[in-house]
Amino acid sequence: MTTSVLSMEEQALETRVEYISPAVARALLEHNEGNRPVNWNYVHRLARIMALGKFRLNPQPIIQDVGGRLVDGQQRLYAVIEAGVGVPMNVTRNAPTDISRVIDENRKRSWHDRATTLHPEWGLSRKAVGTLKAMIQGGRNRQMSLLTFDDVEDSFDLYREGLAFAMEVCPDDERRAPGIATAAMRAALARAFYYAKDKPEGLDAIRAFYQKVATGVGICEGETYLSSLSQQIIRHTTDPRVRWSTLFLYRVISRALRAFIDGHPVKQLKAATGELFPIPEEPSEMELRVTGQAL
Repeated sequence: MTTSVLSMEEQALETRVEYISPAVARALLEHNEGNRPVNWNYVHRLARIMALGKFRLNPQPIIQDVGGRLVDGQQRLYAVIEAGVGVPMNVTRNAPTDISRVIDENRKRSWHDRATTLHPEWGLSRKAVGTLKAMIQGGRNRQMSLLTFDDVEDSFDLYREGLAFAMEVCPDDERRAPGIATAAMRAALARAFYYAKDKPEGLDAIRAFYQKVATGVGICEGETYLSSLSQQIIRHTTDPRVRWSTLFLYRVISRALRAFIDGHPVKQLKAATGELFPIPEEPSEMELRVTGQAL
């Protein structure tokens, strides 16, 4: 039988739940030396969660070493100050001075990891999760760095039907169109679903649009812009020198798709200036600005 014996340093470690107010956070940050640069986008996102009362106590502690230096937790503390509210957190004190060698070694959980763990009933692939993120952004100037997984959970039912349609039209194993089957393309197909579903042959028009852009087959006179769109998408998703953002790519695709559904000619490929496929239940652009989710 093997008996484990804790070292003196391990015995000195003390972890307990404490209420971290903005004043306590400032006091802890006075000893913040030698930490990595602050990710302010993460701080803003976390502050928003705290301000909404959605921050959850979790086992990951704020860590101070034996000399009182803050080793881990600076971004959570800055978020407390920004939010102006106190939250309970685990705090570990008297950690060895070299504890930073063994923390933050694990890979950060992606949205797909969270969706798989927390909501296996969603059955979302990695590409479907990427599509969902692009779909939530759409063509609006949302600051996606502030988007949290809680937002996705709150709105998933709103996007479920369109997401399923997009993944049917452009499935995970799509190999006919390398460079075309992107999150921006699927997001445009998904959001267009809500615009076209009540129109005669509206969903068939979306399917036809994708097939023509993806394969080049069946393009009629007056639809040559679809060939140009295909070439532009491939160029701007495969050449890092001229790569478009997902938002800009979505806007170009959605403008062409809207014209195709409505039967309007397109003389020149351009990006839409706003969201062409709004979903009625979504927050408006003004509401997004008020809640800090838009630029």
